[in-house]
Amino acid sequence: MFVVGGKEALDNKGQRLLQATYDCWVKALNFVQPGNDYKDIGAIIEDHVTKEGFTTVKSFCGHGIGSGKSCTSSLCECLCSI
Repeated sequence: MFVVGGKEALDNKGQRLLQATYDCWVKALNFVQPGNDYKDIGAIIEDHVTKEGFTTVKSFCGHGIGSGKSCTSSLCECLCSI
């Protein structure tokens, strides 16, 4: 992981947040496979960050993941029902 200013520039909470973010990415990558519903990724992320003492931003949603130019599907970073 790259940190501007180096990892030593982070306090303990910043290091924990960086690690939790990385762990969420790995958990999401391990989950993605044919047959799994992509909206479940948000629950995986929210479960992990909550256990680590952080929260997700409910109003933040990622990009569409469809193959078309005007895809309306979104990837939430929290438990949602889209």
